[in-house]
Amino acid sequence: MNDNISISIIIPVYSAEKYLRQCLDSIINQTFKDFECICVNDGSTDKSLSILQEYANKDNRIKIISQKNIGVAKSKNNGLSVAMGEYILFVDSDDFIDSKFCEVLYTDALKYKADLVFGGIYTYYSDNHKRNCNVLKEFCKEKADNCFIKHISIDEKNRPFFFSKFYRGHVVAWGRLIRKQLLKDNEIYFYKERNAEDFAFTALNLLYTNNIVIDETVNYYYRKGISNCLSKKDDIWVKSILKNFKTLKEDLINRKQNKEDIIKLTDIAVIDILFGYYDNWNCGRLSGCSIKAVKEIFLLIKDDYFKFFDLENILNNCDSKIIKIKYTLFCYALKHNFYLFPKMMRILRNILRIFYFK
Repeated sequence: MNDNISISIIIPVYSAEKYLRQCLDSIINQTFKDFECICVNDGSTDKSLSILQEYANKDNRIKIISQKNIGVAKSKNNGLSVAMGEYILFVDSDDFIDSKFCEVLYTDALKYKADLVFGGIYTYYSDNHKRNCNVLKEFCKEKADNCFIKHISIDEKNRPFFFSKFYRGHVVAWGRLIRKQLLKDNEIYFYKERNAEDFAFTALNLLYTNNIVIDETVNYYYRKGISNCLSKKDDIWVKSILKNFKTLKEDLINRKQNKEDIIKLTDIAVIDILFGYYDNWNCGRLSGCSIKAVKEIFLLIKDDYFKFFDLENILNNCDSKIIKIKYTLFCYALKHNFYLFPKMMRILRNILRIFYFK
């Protein structure tokens, strides 16, 4: 194997036969040729492995790791463990990329000596509909709607700002080049939770990165709203993301790098999860869960996470009236074991919408 590969593309695959060919075609047809593509077959039960073998027989840059089903986080870690590239690119098995994606981003990476290089993002909501996410446009303040290339240098003074902004706006691991040495030097990997694995991984990336490039001249195409292998039940997702945040905070404390400001931002991110920025409590994910699942998550928050993440202190010092109102309502629900609170909020929202749009 070539020890001087420029990019290692890692694709975790679980029963993704419907879109896998489109994904792989977008990889092997890259104008940039110096890459390896590590496909981690995570115990697929459909024809995904056969498709991978078909492509590997045609293109020796495609490598296959086949394993029993252990989840996407461990699959990505297994891909990382054998990756030889200077940069890492994660691609989900139902997504695809522009033909010049690797060429353009790698050129940017070398030019700016970048730790992270973001491409543009289009989200597919069905096979025939797409829209530009443009989730990073706030960093191109002069021409927000015409942002093509932006270079950002991060130091210890502005790190909390960019940590907060990037983390809330772009928590996924795919759609960017990541300098492998950054991951190796700082022992960055995916935590063991099977779901919501990108959140903590991205946070650790942002904690150590010094140079970021945003280049929207090429795009990553993210498929959403389909029944695919990466879709999980809402209650499992919420539990996983909270557990990953807890592991992240414990990890940050154990690293002993005097990152109190970053730890506080991690706590605030949990506030966002609970109180509406990700729309979980406010009529979102939990409102669609079973009463049993909602009760379990309520008890986790009440008995563990509120104290661990210092949420009460942060909320008491929060400037947002909306967050404080949600906090008051949520604490009332906790005190009186009102587990139907998210469902009631959803009903209230829908009633208000009916009257608003009359």
